Amino acid sequence: MVLPPLGDPPPPEPPREPTSLVEQIRRARTRFGLTGPGKPPDTSGIDVLHGAAVFSGPRTITLGDREIHFRHALIATGTTAAPADIDGADRSDCLRPETLTDLTEVPRRLAVIGSGPSACQWAQFFCRSGSEVYLIGRHGTILPGEDREAVAVIRDQLERDGVRLKLSRDELRIETTGNLYGLVMERGGAKQELLVDRVLLCGRRQPNVAGLGLETAGVVCTREGLVVGRWLQTTNRRVFSAGEVCGSQWAGLSAAEASGRWAARNAMGRLKREFRREIIPRCIHTDPMLARVGLTNEEAAARGIEIDTYRVELSEGNEAIAESRRRGFISVDVHRHTGRIVAATVVAEDADELIAPLVLLMTRKRSFAALAGVTACHPSRFELLVRLADAYSATRRCFRSRTIARCRAWLRRRTSSD
Repeated sequence: MVLPPLGDPPPPEPPREPTSLVEQIRRARTRFGLTGPGKPPDTSGIDVLHGAAVFSGPRTITLGDREIHFRHALIATGTTAAPADIDGADRSDCLRPETLTDLTEVPRRLAVIGSGPSACQWAQFFCRSGSEVYLIGRHGTILPGEDREAVAVIRDQLERDGVRLKLSRDELRIETTGNLYGLVMERGGAKQELLVDRVLLCGRRQPNVAGLGLETAGVVCTREGLVVGRWLQTTNRRVFSAGEVCGSQWAGLSAAEASGRWAARNAMGRLKREFRREIIPRCIHTDPMLARVGLTNEEAAARGIEIDTYRVELSEGNEAIAESRRRGFISVDVHRHTGRIVAATVVAEDADELIAPLVLLMTRKRSFAALAGVTACHPSRFELLVRLADAYSATRRCFRSRTIARCRAWLRRRTSSD
């Protein structure tokens, strides 16, 4: 048999130009959920007016020389960086997450001030880009308010990457020394000085409502954000609000889009539906990611919800999965009596994907047992979710048996008393 002649080898691919720092930052902002989708929305049949809008009354808005009467209005103006409560920050040219595209090169030494999700995400980004990063915060830990075991996993990874944590600072001052920035930190009476090339402030954010005339419209705004009810109505029932302008608990692209759709539906429809904030997942885009959905333990206790927790380590998954993808865990809190998922926490490389089936069950108000017995692809980490659901189903039979026994005991007491 004569083999056909081989064709000419394909030409070598031209060398790819290195991605600029600005492009890397833009991609990171998109990955962190700080920018919306690139495709513009469909505005067919919608009148789009540009300008500075101001409420001139409870049902009127002034836009330039034009006065607009509305039936319902929606405020979705987002947030802006709040003034930093750090001595010297206003006199120095510090970076903000919004101004990172002004950088032309990676700073050799960078100080990230903050301990929240934004600070951790950018600290890891610049550390992996080649910077010597110092993460400085006043709290005793990073990501305050999050699950402590999840925070421990992320903190360990940040330290492995080389991020130097300087937390629990009682006092912090920024001084400018030539082209460098001097940070004077105090902890327990001991002072420490640090010289860096740039400073990135990732502090508190405030609602972007300046100049809207909220007082005229009767809309109440606190330091955290606009006050909204279960239908996303403000204190003016004609005005709705959505997104991070309602407070930090609405931060993230998922919460902003979900609340925006819900508020618009309630504003345009006659039948209003309550917005369930607890079914909206939120994700911190570090590596590994931290994704969470549902109530906190304190909120569940306040509502009188008894929960059982089922947890599995990703390291218990199939050994065929890469070691780097077996960092973290999955934890599911289940209502003891109904079997519905109350909350879920996932720490994994792709936690945003792993938590999706749990969000679906919560949205549809289905029992966690719905995942039991499902056949998963091998090897995959979805197997771990099925394993947790199987463990819950095994205890569920015991719960039914205990319930039947309690009912029988109650009937016996009732009969004997009669």
